[in-house]
Amino acid sequence: MVAAAKALAVTRQTAGKHLADAGISTLRRMSEFDVATARSEHAMGVSAAAIGRRLGFSTHTVIKAINHDE
Repeated sequence: MVAAAKALAVTRQTAGKHLADAGISTLRRMSEFDVATARSEHAMGVSAAAIGRRLGFSTHTVIKAINHDE
């Protein structure tokens, strides 16, 4: 969604609102595999920002997933 918003020169929130108005769901959560991958990579020293970029999630989402239930 971020790439689409940039291409259209609108904010991510505006792009999300337009998609929601069109009936398109934009909610995406980290799967258990994503969380395990993020934890493994983070333990190897990869930054949360780099993990997030690779997996398609925000840095904040990655940090929350890594720290959940520790």
